[in-house]
Amino acid sequence: MGGVCDVQTKTIGDSDVFSYNADFKHNLLRVTINQVQLKETKEEQKITTEKVFIERQFAIDAALIRVMKARKSLLHNQLIAEATSQLKFPVAVR
Repeated sequence: MGGVCDVQTKTIGDSDVFSYNADFKHNLLRVTINQVQLKETKEEQKITTEKVFIERQFAIDAALIRVMKARKSLLHNQLIAEATSQLKFPVAVR
């Protein structure tokens, strides 16, 4: 049988075992259990970052096209300002 998880440190070891009492019932007490999140490796972080970049690139292109279709003539700075205001994530303009 595994060890007991120290609640104060919020770390879970490989030898820790969790179980629950299926017969436990109480009308006023509700127990919530948070999911354990696995830490990403460097490779997974890199892959995730690349996927997010690609998805955001499509969103940026779509916002630019919407603005250009709505306004036939626009200065570059106005185009950038209006497109970034439509996006739901922060954009660093270079």
